[in-house]
Amino acid sequence: MSKIELGSNIKEELIEVERVNLENKSADIEKIVNKVINTYASELDALVRNIDMKVRNQELDGFSDQELESYCLKLSSFMYFAAAGQELIGLREDIATALNKEDYNNKYAEATGTINDKKATAELESQSSMLVELIYDRAEKMMNSKLTYATHLLGSIKRVLNRRIEQMKMNPTTVTYTDSTK
Repeated sequence: MSKIELGSNIKEELIEVERVNLENKSADIEKIVNKVINTYASELDALVRNIDMKVRNQELDGFSDQELESYCLKLSSFMYFAAAGQELIGLREDIATALNKEDYNNKYAEATGTINDKKATAELESQSSMLVELIYDRAEKMMNSKLTYATHLLGSIKRVLNRRIEQMKMNPTTVTYTDSTK
């Protein structure tokens, strides 16, 4: 196996130009993916950002029992609707895959020339349907990731609440976590 060396043959400036070009071309796709996701996960994202802000500001003891309970309920509710959205995105991904295959096959059948010419023509002319498939594939994976980490966050909040309950059982007069908004 040969080792690829990044030496004087590859100019750093050329790599940077290609990287910027990639980011510029992907920005529009990213906006569309985010629009698809936000349709189903905007409330979940806002709640997680709210919790994250308090955690980053090291306000861990600032979470009252009532806040933690509220976060548990809200996270569960928002995750329910985000999961339903993920299923719809998955359905659209399946449809986009079928439409992309159909589009490619139609373009291939219409193309002339060698097999390689027909493949190249079909791939080039079916790029828009391929991008739609890619958008829904990415959106579904991102929704899955959001739900996975929201589940971890919910579990963490539950562990904090359970720890507090155990502390109150052991020493009910000294441990209180009041509403920090008062």
